Amino acid sequence: MKLTKPQEEVLNLMSEGWDLCVSNSIEARKWLQKNGCGKGGETKIVSKSVFNILINKKLIFNPEYSFPTNVYYLTTLAKDYMCLHK
Repeated sequence: MKLTKPQEEVLNLMSEGWDLCVSNSIEARKWLQKNGCGKGGETKIVSKSVFNILINKKLIFNPEYSFPTNVYYLTTLAKDYMCLHK
């Protein structure tokens, strides 16, 4: 599997402890946040296309719905990918 730099950046930051956050609003804004969603840490926007590819490749998942923000996590497949490409 080959990923683009933006896709790999999302996985790298998540592996370093950043949360991948998705708002439950109509816009469904997606972002990475250091120190946890809504905790005031540094943020980086994640594009819809990058997010969708990571979902479709089964590299991230959301274990349960929460309001107002869902947090996504790395799958085992993503963790294995990260180990092979460091």
